[in-house]
Amino acid sequence: MQIYENSRRNFISNIAFLSAGIMFKPAINHLPSLMEPEDLQKKWELFWKKSGGQKIYSLIDLQKNNILSNTKGHVYNNGEVICFSKENILAQPTWIYWKNNKTRPADVVISLFEKNSLKKIARLNRFEADAIYKVSKDYGSDNLLEAHCNNLKPATGNTIAVLKNKLSVNKNSQVQQVSYYKNHSLVIDKKFIYHS
Repeated sequence: MQIYENSRRNFISNIAFLSAGIMFKPAINHLPSLMEPEDLQKKWELFWKKSGGQKIYSLIDLQKNNILSNTKGHVYNNGEVICFSKENILAQPTWIYWKNNKTRPADVVISLFEKNSLKKIARLNRFEADAIYKVSKDYGSDNLLEAHCNNLKPATGNTIAVLKNKLSVNKNSQVQQVSYYKNHSLVIDKKFIYHS
């Protein structure tokens, strides 16, 4: 009988201790990704710096090739042009703010151009940009923009890198599958789950 009473007392005292700890310093505060919206601008900056991108300060007219149709309730702000010299690609993000809130962008579209001709070759939505960021952060793969562009072209059998990104949006969940092939072998095949 004494053993059961001690166990019950220990259990109740542990519950009281944990409750007091949560009251003074909630555990949810240690999970900033659940509390704060993700910073798309910071992720983009970390990606292009890690991938060897450089800001271009010359006046390159990408505006005529980088027009998004106006949408009510959205405000667009073009970001700085980044040059990826290894891939021969220029990238310009268009930050999208909702409800005229210019404190933090809610979405992004990144337009990719050939460096020499300024021809638009692809656009990345926020999920594709997030996939490229995650692959570069976790695996340090190079030429990810070129790999993404190879995925947009028909396979000829001689591509050295392909980044495939499939996003499945259901009513209750968002799942993103990212596959990265290099030298015709699968390097990364991972699923990411987004909770809204």
